[in-house]
Amino acid sequence: LADEELSPYTRPMQLATNPTASFAEIGTATTPMPLSPICALAAASVRERESARVEARLQGSGMLHLVLQLRDLYVYQSWDPFTFEAMKSRKAKKMTGPNGTVPPDDEVCNALIGSSSQSNKGWDKTAE
Repeated sequence: LADEELSPYTRPMQLATNPTASFAEIGTATTPMPLSPICALAAASVRERESARVEARLQGSGMLHLVLQLRDLYVYQSWDPFTFEAMKSRKAKKMTGPNGTVPPDDEVCNALIGSSSQSNKGWDKTAE
């Protein structure tokens, strides 16, 4: 058999030995790069926070839940502002230095984890 005929059968082995090339070839839109352990933990904490937020909102009236969703749309300019990627992007913007230096992903993920254990300062003041 010619090399052209073998290539579809040998390509998976070639991709397995070079994962960076495989992501470049397949495309990150369909296959995201694996997260570092700290970012995987941050993604899990973001999912938990979103779940707790929705659960707490649904304990009130349906109308209040709708009002809060509209508030989120107004404040965050998105129907889905609490996904991992959206929160990571907002946190990275907040952490960007005065000279435009963007922090590494692991630092941003670590900050996301830290913020999940802190309450909102404005909310604390209102509660007091």
